[in-house]
Amino acid sequence: DMEEHEKLEGDRYPVRNQELYTQFREVQKALFEPAQKFFEKRSEIWSKELEQVQANVQELHDVDLIETSDRDLARMVRNAIKQLRNLDAIPPKERGKIAASIRSGTARIDAHLQESYKVAERRKQKLIDQAKELIELEDLDSAIEQAKALQNDWKQAGIVQQAQERKLWKAFRKANDAIFNRIKQQRDAQKAENQEIMNNAKQLIVDCEQAISNENTATGIHSLIERFKDNFNTLQIENKGLLTKANNLITSSEQKVLALANSETINNLKHAQKYAAICQDLELNKIDKKTATEKLAKLKEISDKKLAKQLKSRFEKAASDDKTNDDYAQQAGTILIAAEYLTGQATPDDYKEQRLAYQVDELAKRMSGSQSISETQTATNLLQQWFTLSGADADFIKNNEKRSKKVMKSLFELLRA
Repeated sequence: DMEEHEKLEGDRYPVRNQELYTQFREVQKALFEPAQKFFEKRSEIWSKELEQVQANVQELHDVDLIETSDRDLARMVRNAIKQLRNLDAIPPKERGKIAASIRSGTARIDAHLQESYKVAERRKQKLIDQAKELIELEDLDSAIEQAKALQNDWKQAGIVQQAQERKLWKAFRKANDAIFNRIKQQRDAQKAENQEIMNNAKQLIVDCEQAISNENTATGIHSLIERFKDNFNTLQIENKGLLTKANNLITSSEQKVLALANSETINNLKHAQKYAAICQDLELNKIDKKTATEKLAKLKEISDKKLAKQLKSRFEKAASDDKTNDDYAQQAGTILIAAEYLTGQATPDDYKEQRLAYQVDELAKRMSGSQSISETQTATNLLQQWFTLSGADADFIKNNEKRSKKVMKSLFELLRA
């Protein structure tokens, strides 16, 4: 301080000293006055900072170690250490005292924390051991649920010193990763299995398409499609693209089945028509049994087993001594009326009453809710009935020759439509 240097001890010239002192004071005043406001402001700042530091230090000594969380206590210690390193913001003469008070306050809290750290460390080590046990648990869903519960328990287990916390967390995380990696492994395995299933489904579609393209019969294609449905459904495919392809294949194949079945039906009926014509000639004694047999041998085989059996029965009856059918005219007339009604043709006046009765009967069936069959199936049934009707009556055949030919032609046209 400048005041301490005002007088020089042992100076033998007091007058000169007085002059020098006066000059010194003037210089001192000139230097101090500009800085006076700075020193006053610094003193004010130091005072405020000192008050805050003292309050913080007092809190270190007063804080309730039981009621305050360990995390908050640790934060107080960290803040106190930072403050200890920055005491230049308070008056120099207070720094030593404040530093000592900070150290004693943090020591009080730290002693409590060390005990808490030990408890928390034991808890977390136990959680680590439990997590490790879950790694080999066979029930993966249960292991996952328990692992999630352990993670929640970890958050409540307390805190330990950062270095130890990192070590414990690393061990806990490693055990949890091993558990949750089983999900990934399971998903990868499931993904691989799903891919294999999808590949199988794709191959099923390709194989079925190839087989159907090589099959020319409705029965064969129907069998292939039914087998495809069973095999495809077994795979339990959820992929929309594959499901669409499979459905398209089934739809197109079923349409092909219908087309082939209709074509096969027409072919069978055409063959049956030729077979029936031979039987009719035999029934009308236009040819003998031997000739009829020779002609039948030249015809193609009828694939419809039921129809073939009925035609064979007609032939056997026509070849026997009892070839007549007293109800032929009535039965044949009913078939023709039904066919005319189906194809929209007029019925001869001689059969108007039978036509009206038939129409009333058909209307009654519809009104009663009876199950109806398609026009094509009805046409097929009528043709089969006509071709398998035995005991041809010569007069009826002659009188209705043009009519029957017209009806048969219309029925075949309906089938081709």
